[in-house]
Amino acid sequence: MSKGKEYISPSVEEWKSACNNLPESSRILTERHIEVLKLFCGNLDRKQIAECLHISARTVDSHKRVIYQSLSTKVITELIRIAEDTGLFTLKDLIFYCKQFDLKPEKKKRKTSKKENKLKKAA
Repeated sequence: MSKGKEYISPSVEEWKSACNNLPESSRILTERHIEVLKLFCGNLDRKQIAECLHISARTVDSHKRVIYQSLSTKVITELIRIAEDTGLFTLKDLIFYCKQFDLKPEKKKRKTSKKENKLKKAA
């Protein structure tokens, strides 16, 4: 405080300004919603997001539902545009955020045919 006035750091002022620019409905997004939004916009599927945040896939679905309703959209590209326009994050932030999670693609097991199963049994 200086001369009886409040001092607010420029970074806090910037954050407050960004919050004021958000649509009214998006102000209810929690920090967790924003984390899910970043990962979702980073092209991770619900299982990968759940793994990254140590929550269930159903919880991810619930968060996504709230995000879509809050931002009044049904399209992921619109979510990204709204997030950038309102200052939630930039594409550069998004790429950096998603890279910090070391995700390895799941190995899919190849289904064996009935013929292969018969050959295995015969051997």
